[in-house]
Amino acid sequence: MAEEENPWKPLFWQRVAAVNEKVSAIRENLSAVQQQLAPPVTGERFPSMEDKLREPSMALGHAVCYMEAAVLLALFRGGLDEQGSIPVYGLDDDDAVRRALLNLRHAKARGEDASDALDRCRGHLGAFKRLLLHTDVPGVADHVGGEHGSAGDDLEAARQFMVDVDAYITAAVGNGPNAV
Repeated sequence: MAEEENPWKPLFWQRVAAVNEKVSAIRENLSAVQQQLAPPVTGERFPSMEDKLREPSMALGHAVCYMEAAVLLALFRGGLDEQGSIPVYGLDDDDAVRRALLNLRHAKARGEDASDALDRCRGHLGAFKRLLLHTDVPGVADHVGGEHGSAGDDLEAARQFMVDVDAYITAAVGNGPNAV
């Protein structure tokens, strides 16, 4: 079908491109936080770390929403199939869209996993921050290292999930209308 007959396709590819941009920024931010999380962590670093974690968390939420928007645009063809404006041939007669959809679904699942890992990391950082205020209380010092380690582990898990998201989104972009 001609592009004029499918006005939803440019919107679909715009969403895919927007996700690609956000994913790159998220990965850079997570790398910066990981450097700040390296020992020794002092109280002065916390505001910066919290800000740097907040940004990728929000950006990841937006990216997952864009992924879902792109999937819905493709599945419902921008609502044109409901209006009878275009015929329904199953999912889509465009192989590039079909391949991109598959990659978007995988990316979205990994993005949700990354979001969960970031939430856990932020929780451990919050506990770590509070425990640092009370290291003189017996037994607390033992938990400080555990929370710090757990925050680092969850941040690394989020980074690894984002590597997968990046690969899926790169594949989706590579399937785009301008792919050779």
